[in-house]
Parts: sequence; C-alpha cells; structure tokens
Amino acid sequence: MPILLSEELDRRQPSMRKVRQKFDNKSVLDIEEALEKELHKADILSKFKPGMNIAVAVGSRGICRIDKIVKKIVAVLKENGTIPFIVSAMGSHGGGTVEGQREILRGYGITKENIGAQVVVSLDVVELGNTSLGNAVYTDRTAYEADMTILINRIKPHTDFDGKGDIESGLCKMACIGLGNHIGCISIHKAGVEHFPGVLKQAASLVFSKSNIGFGIAIVENAVHEPYLIEAVPIENIFSRETELLQLAKMKMGKIQFDEIDILIIEEIGKNISGTGMDPNIVGRLGIKKDLVGIPAINCIAVLNLSEKTHGNATGIGLSDVTTQKVLQNIDFEITYANCLVSGSKLGLACARLPIVMEDDNAAIAAALKIWGGEDTASCRIVRIKNTSELEHIYVSEALWPYVEGNPNLFEFEC
Repeated sequence: MPILLSEELDRRQPSMRKVRQKFDNKSVLDIEEALEKELHKADILSKFKPGMNIAVAVGSRGICRIDKIVKKIVAVLKENGTIPFIVSAMGSHGGGTVEGQREILRGYGITKENIGAQVVVSLDVVELGNTSLGNAVYTDRTAYEADMTILINRIKPHTDFDGKGDIESGLCKMACIGLGNHIGCISIHKAGVEHFPGVLKQAASLVFSKSNIGFGIAIVENAVHEPYLIEAVPIENIFSRETELLQLAKMKMGKIQFDEIDILIIEEIGKNISGTGMDPNIVGRLGIKKDLVGIPAINCIAVLNLSEKTHGNATGIGLSDVTTQKVLQNIDFEITYANCLVSGSKLGLACARLPIVMEDDNAAIAAALKIWGGEDTASCRIVRIKNTSELEHIYVSEALWPYVEGNPNLFEFEC
C-alpha cells in the first residue's frame, strides 16, 4: 500500500522565489588582526610566562572561522614563549568517545598539521566538588594539569533556556560542561531544565576557583554567521562580560521574519548548526521556546538531510514532522541517543524521536502539503532554508510574495 496516492505525489508544488532577508551584516573584517589586539591587552598578555604549557579548549560548535581563530591564538602563544596544545571541550558530543571527538575537531580543521600544535583528546577528568543540588563538577584532567587553560566559545542563547537568565551558552558552559567531558556533561544536566541556569553558574564558578583557566575568547556572531565581535575576557570578568555579550548576541541573531508559516523546509540539521540540530530560538517547538515572541508559528517542518559535520548525530530530528530515507540512513543512533539521553529529560527524548520518513525530498514535501491540508497549494505559505544558522538567503512560496513586497525594510527578491 503506497504512503501517498500518485495524485498526492504529483500534486503541484507552489512556485518559489529566492529572497534575501535584510540583517545587520557588520562583521570583524580581519580576524587575525582582532585576535592580535585582544591577546596583547595588558590584562591578558600579563598572564603569559615563558615555558608555560597552555591548554586551548576547543568545542564542537560550528563557530565561523574556528580553524583560523585557533591557529592565530596558537601562533601568538608561541611568540610569547609558551607551549600551547589543543584539548577537546565538547561534553558528550561525538558520542562521548575519544575518536568521535577527534573526528569532530578534524572536520573543523583542528589538526596538528593545520594548527601547529598537538591535539589531545581524553575523557579522563578531575572531580572538583558539587553544586548546591549535589551535581558533581568535573574538568578535563589534561587541561587541569597544564599551567593555564584558555576557553574559546561562541556566546549565544541556549536552546533550552527561557531567555530570562544572564548566562546561557558560552564560556561558562564550556568551562563546566565542555571541559567536564561525558561524565561532567551528564552530571550537570541531571539538574533538569528548570534548575539548569542556576546550576550552570554554580558549576562554572567552581571550575574558575579550582582550576587554571586564565581567560576566554568570546565570539559573538552576526545574523549571517560571521564574527561580529571577538574579545579576550580575563577569568575575573567572565560572568559580568558574558552577561553583556549574551544580550548583544540576542540582538544580532538571525531569524525568519514571518509571523506564520504553513511549511518550513529545512535542507539540513546538525550539531555543528545548533545543539538541537535545528535551533529552537529560530523554529520554536521545544519547551519554553514554543511560545516565545519573535518566533514564527510553524504548522509543519520537513527536514531533508543531515549536515556532513554532524557525523550522524541527528539530535533535533524529533522536532520535525516529516523527513527522508536519506536522513534515516545517515543517522548514527548510538551517537544521537547518547547525546539526547544526557539531559535525562523529556525534552532530550523529544529531540531523538523519528518523524514520518518518506522516500525522497519530493515525497517529503508532498507529505508536508498533505499535513497542511489545504486544497489550493498556491495559498500554502512555504519557507525553505538551508539550516537555522544560515538565514540571509531563503526561498519563499508565492503566497508570501505580497508580504515580501510590502516589507522592503526586511526583504528583497533575488530572482
């Protein structure tokens, strides 16, 4: 028995046009020059001592130009007589395995040959203490035994937080979850979503007081995923400065600038794009993000593929309604389930559930039209995006063209 009738598979799909969403695209034009300036600030440069072994913590997020950023940091550290090396700081990502995490770094160009420094991936940790709720706090042993550790991370809204806190995803999260490796990630997430923001701050404070972190490189990206700001933040200022940079990140973040969408087609999801594969700050659908102002009401989401750099991690596929056999065949269930079960919550489980699986892209879109349920497909409001990180250039169906034409401050047609 066919899933869809032939007339449903052959049903006319709405005409689509390419549109550019107008965002503030200001960015750091010379990344190396910006890092040179930041690393030579007096309160940063004074931390370097000749002969120091310095661990440079690199995570699994798809930070723009991360290879160039890390390579420049390593070069400056060497120029100042220190001995830098890379440590992985990505919690449970890569299946929580050494080879999985090494492969993620390799995919970002973080190799000894490219960066000019040894890359050390280890799951061994040191226990530092406990939060008030009893969550054990760990840190990577290799980094802990170095003379100093430097954090590198992007500051952005967390996918599960309600937006009311002052610390979400950034340097503090990397300090206690990224460097905590698989066991540390599991321990902190046991607090549950409702307690997570407070526990995160407690855990980070414990790491800062009992380990050797000297400073962090904070990155804020603009709406088109380019670095808007790169700043070296000394450990004593991380809490206050990350709070300020989080507000900036929220202002600069891209979004889909429609109020209602019948079908959202996402060409790819992945951990390099968002912690939940597709960012709930863009599409809603998860926990508190479902009802946030500024997120469009979306009736149906179709996901066509996984990104190459997600390495089979399909976390977030459960937020879609329909997908393809291509996605199903590329899922590494061990990696996906390990990641989704870390939180120990129903939100994590929701991210792992499978939607309806169709044979190919055309069948997935046909199924989405059936879910929509309208008769005249020309009236169906469809938006197609590459992923939830790259939102400047999108495709919209004919039903949305009048809205695009009526809002020249937000959009312009590209074809």
